[in-house]
Amino acid sequence: ACKFLFDEVTEESLAYLTGEKLKVANNWFHNGGYVTMNGLARLQREDPELLEGIWEYLDEAPLYERLEAGGRKFLLVHSGLDNYEKGKPIEDYSVHDLLWARPHSETKYEEDYIVIFGHTPTEFFGQQYKGRWCKGHRWVCIDTGAAMGGTPMLMRLEDGKSWYIE
Repeated sequence: ACKFLFDEVTEESLAYLTGEKLKVANNWFHNGGYVTMNGLARLQREDPELLEGIWEYLDEAPLYERLEAGGRKFLLVHSGLDNYEKGKPIEDYSVHDLLWARPHSETKYEEDYIVIFGHTPTEFFGQQYKGRWCKGHRWVCIDTGAAMGGTPMLMRLEDGKSWYIE
């Protein structure tokens, strides 16, 4: 959504710099985008071809993924499901619903799958979860706060085993 921040500054690119784009960029920066921006800016200087490959990958990446592991069904999505309604097909959720949700500890998903998401650092569900994954009703948040200096984590879906990357 903020790829335009890496465009060369020209009269043409400035003509397409709208208030809506600035609002999106501000929201992204407010939600930890500075860490990503710094890393991507460094990569743009050091290896622009690799950065272009990353952009292509992200342009083609799905908004969600359904899969089965360990005899259970999972839905992998960036931020949970905003405007959740029981029985609502995943295809009917907007991009905003899939990218900017902020579930609460009381959030209950009532589908036949477990929703795995990040976007909301787990410490927002309580200090006891700081740097650790947390689980709710048919959901698991795996954002251990790496954008804020936390330790990244990997989770094996087959059995829920997790590893923290030092």
